[in-house]
Amino acid sequence: DLVLDSSGSQKDRQEKVAAQAYILAQALEMAKIPFRVSSFQTLLGCTVIHQFHDYFDRSSSSNVLGYFPDAANRDGYALRLVRARMLKKSSHKNVMIVLSDGKPFYVHVGVNTQASFRNSPSDNEKAIRDTADEVRQIRAENIAVFGLFTGVEEDLLAAQKIYGSGFAYIKNSDRFAEIVAKILLNQIRNIN
Repeated sequence: DLVLDSSGSQKDRQEKVAAQAYILAQALEMAKIPFRVSSFQTLLGCTVIHQFHDYFDRSSSSNVLGYFPDAANRDGYALRLVRARMLKKSSHKNVMIVLSDGKPFYVHVGVNTQASFRNSPSDNEKAIRDTADEVRQIRAENIAVFGLFTGVEEDLLAAQKIYGSGFAYIKNSDRFAEIVAKILLNQIRNIN
């Protein structure tokens, strides 16, 4: 599963994330590896999963170029939903690749109030812990999880807390496909 953080903090990187997802999808398609591509965002407390491509779709994976970041994001909850969907299929080796800026957002649900969208530093830490806990749970289900960091350097620490050693920050997009191919092969080999 290729999972895209589609939060508003990704707006400045919309084309880059869409292009990276497209490259990954094309590589998986050419290798005849069944894959699903989806994105997530949280709107007024509701997490929405948008599916661009399913495992055995005959349609082109170019739908991922319609990626549009907006709203907030509850990464931990979204990954929990994707994990549940993955466990419904029978497969020997499951890999989840998450393209994220490492900025999960803790959403306070409120009605007609601006305060419901403010985030405090403790909320940010809570969101990071929630996402890291979910990544550990996914790995406990024998699903390899790998984060591809799409954000800015100031958020690298959050990505490290969430994904541990299972993440990459690829600054040079010319080597994106090469680096991701190596990472993916290592992740598949490491699954019990």
